Amino acid sequence: MGPEEETGELAYNKGATFLRTIEVAVGRPRWDAYLRSYFDRHAFQPQTTAGLLTDLRHNLIKGDAALEAKLQLARWVYEPGLPDNAVHVQSATLRQVDAAIAAVAGGAPIASIGFGAWGTQEWQRFLNGLPRQMSTARLTEMDGAMRLSASANAYVRSAWLVLAIGNRYQPALASAEEFLPRIGRMLLIRPVYRALVEQGDWGKPVAQRIFAGARADYHPITVASIEKILDAS
Repeated sequence: MGPEEETGELAYNKGATFLRTIEVAVGRPRWDAYLRSYFDRHAFQPQTTAGLLTDLRHNLIKGDAALEAKLQLARWVYEPGLPDNAVHVQSATLRQVDAAIAAVAGGAPIASIGFGAWGTQEWQRFLNGLPRQMSTARLTEMDGAMRLSASANAYVRSAWLVLAIGNRYQPALASAEEFLPRIGRMLLIRPVYRALVEQGDWGKPVAQRIFAGARADYHPITVASIEKILDAS
């Protein structure tokens, strides 16, 4: 699998958790000092995985066998998933969103959910955390109250379209027709194309038609990635 295939989960989320885990293990002052020295040593230079691990061992771990074992560097870098030493952020804000997810899943009216001040992360947590199977009536209620099909936030629109298309919510197709040609970032459009293709005769022709009109404006890597989704089905 190429790095472009799992941009969000691998490069961003796992990488961020890896760095946060090191910070907690060694303490913020020591970690800040290391980072400053690292950027001074490697300014305007490329880096490799092996080079980063070598630098960490020489300039942060410095032969401390207990720290080396605690950090589990090889597991983080060369094995799939998250090692058992991963440090996860605990967010009171996201716990409130989780409560909203539970309320909606239990049948609470959408208008009763306090979403007015949500930012991107709250919206993503909510939309990605909802049950994957929802009725047309429920999706219509959501779309009307939250104006999701017309959201100007590309992250919100992407997450909404994946959910809506997965339930063959017909009004979402017009939103996808407008969204996919306008947005070029794979992180946002790949899941929507995949959701359309997974719906077979209902969604795949839509994906093919949109892609045919949009491909000239996509980056070549994006074109190849979407072609793979369309061909795999």
